[in-house]
Amino acid sequence: MAGKYEFKGKTGIWRRVANHNVFFPDDGSGPLGIPKPKDGKQKKKEMQKAKKKVDFFNRLHRALKKEDVNGGYGMSLTETNRYLGEVLDSMVLEEGLAVGQTIETPVLRVHRYSGSISVTDLTNAGKRGKMVDDFTLYDLDWIEDPSVKGIVEKFASQLGTMKSYRSALVMAKGLVAAARRMGSSRPNIEEHKQKGVRVRPVGSPEIVINTSYIVGYADGQRFSVKDKGDPMNEPTIMQRGKQSASQFYKWIRKNDKRVNSMNFSDIRNALNKEKIDYHYYCAMD
Repeated sequence: MAGKYEFKGKTGIWRRVANHNVFFPDDGSGPLGIPKPKDGKQKKKEMQKAKKKVDFFNRLHRALKKEDVNGGYGMSLTETNRYLGEVLDSMVLEEGLAVGQTIETPVLRVHRYSGSISVTDLTNAGKRGKMVDDFTLYDLDWIEDPSVKGIVEKFASQLGTMKSYRSALVMAKGLVAAARRMGSSRPNIEEHKQKGVRVRPVGSPEIVINTSYIVGYADGQRFSVKDKGDPMNEPTIMQRGKQSASQFYKWIRKNDKRVNSMNFSDIRNALNKEKIDYHYYCAMD
């Protein structure tokens, strides 16, 4: 089901949720519902059960939005047990976001590491003089309670549908609070701020370079190109400052087809001609 699709006048992707196909629009709005299978034999009770799982985090989010005067999230133990119980009673533990996978929406960039999930607000990404918020949900690989693991995976599977960074942050804090009430000391959460110019803007995916002559990557914040023709020394160039990284990223996107026939020396000559600064070194030194 990979690729983009149109459904009810919106463009987005289909995902498998609770053994059903659910459509998630690119504009960040909520899922448009669970379509009936082609054979038309899905029982109404099963449809309602699947819909309840999709709506679980939306209802949990509304409960967590009741902030108390201390800046906490006013979700009572009764609410926690009720909401979590509905999904845990029938949830099959599945990985919501694979390790190494990155999801990018118009408002968020999410990456799953082996023991953590990183979420970045893209509102000010790439903007000079602005700050970008991000948080990390970590210690995931130390969670022992299968129920808490299930909630984390459910949370991870819903991140691509969040309408704002704020929604994701509230949900993550609520998840941590719920884990504590369930007797688990993990996961933990940590918030950060970084300069907007250091964050790759939305719609700027990492470019992987791998031709017969060179190998490397570029993402707007850094780049690296290595010569395949000299394995003894591995001549390499990389960014010299943020400006050069941004310039190289724009250049490589504009010349992606041309690069396929360029060797390492051709790349260096082209960058010198464009006055794109870089650092040269031998990786084997």
